[in-house]
Amino acid sequence: MLKKVPEKEWADQLRQTFNTSGTEKIQVEQGIFADGDNKYIDKLVFKKGGFEPVMSYPFTIVVGEKMKGPDDYREVIEQVRKDYRSYLDTCWARELREFGKVEINQEVLKTVNNN
Repeated sequence: MLKKVPEKEWADQLRQTFNTSGTEKIQVEQGIFADGDNKYIDKLVFKKGGFEPVMSYPFTIVVGEKMKGPDDYREVIEQVRKDYRSYLDTCWARELREFGKVEINQEVLKTVNNN
């Protein structure tokens, strides 16, 4: 069944095939995973850590390949953007802390919102 469908559509195809009765019989998570992103991938692919199988989903299967890096930058561009934004936010917050000293006048603070 999956041989006829592009890899990006596997998750939808599996859900449509097995979750037809309204109850969820399988869970599918598709993507690129680094070490530490997913406890199941960590155990089965990277051979680190462990996990307790969920009783309603007793089998865990990993399909794919372990790679040193992406084939193309477009595979990870969203993660790179997210990491860069996080880095910029951290730098900005550090800069604000260094240059903006905050002094709280306790006398004025006591008079605020005293109803």
